[in-house]
Amino acid sequence: LVDFAEEINLLFADPKIIFIQRDPRGGINSLLHSPKIFVKAVSSMGWNDIEMCCNSYESYLKKISIQLKTIPYHKVTFESLIRNEKAIIEKTLVYLKLDAGSEKVEVDQSWLLGQETEAHKNVFEPADKDRIYAWKRELEDGEIKYIESRLHNFIALETLINNRSNLTLARCRAK
Repeated sequence: LVDFAEEINLLFADPKIIFIQRDPRGGINSLLHSPKIFVKAVSSMGWNDIEMCCNSYESYLKKISIQLKTIPYHKVTFESLIRNEKAIIEKTLVYLKLDAGSEKVEVDQSWLLGQETEAHKNVFEPADKDRIYAWKRELEDGEIKYIESRLHNFIALETLINNRSNLTLARCRAK
């Protein structure tokens, strides 16, 4: 979608984009722990070390940041959507100028699961909401600090403080 921001702006008079951003630590943890088919110790997706993941993730986030400057959008963090689904959906409906009144649209859960499966054919099971903070358990302290030092501009400052990453805190405070 990001690659087509200019075209979306040309095709639609008042486009409404919903941008859902995941905490980079969670995204990189998922890349590092994605299903792998090992061929000479390289994962099937090519994500075999944290530096390569950070480089690719940073490049992707910078590209998104540039493209989003050209189109109106509503930003939602994946973590806030999982923690407070109802409030985030209500705010998103306001952005979309859709009525969030008492007549809510009921959607068949099996249809949603089918859509998720179709969109993510490489995923072997549905998304697990309990994994949103799996990076806190699965990444080592040094890996978390490295990700935070590389991608601190894309991580909410209050979560950096809660994680006590001294290197990142020093950089953020120096700004």
